[in-house]
Amino acid sequence: MTWKVSFPRVVIYQPDHPLVRREVIELIVHADTAQGAIIHALRVVSGDVEGLTAEPFLGTLGTPPLPEPFDDVPLSFSVG
Repeated sequence: MTWKVSFPRVVIYQPDHPLVRREVIELIVHADTAQGAIIHALRVVSGDVEGLTAEPFLGTLGTPPLPEPFDDVPLSFSVG
């Protein structure tokens, strides 16, 4: 099931990660129960979480992000 975990004030998502660290006021979490969603949220955020709530998420998640472009460089090997 999908849950929306809302925080009463801004918290830091993934505080120790150099790339995905960001400020959030809500998270969309996949868990079996609301308690499981809250436990997950508590593990991945830092800050004042007193008063957080979890409710079923019935909306849509939107379109997935575009993949990062990559350079397709042909490889050549020389043996001998």
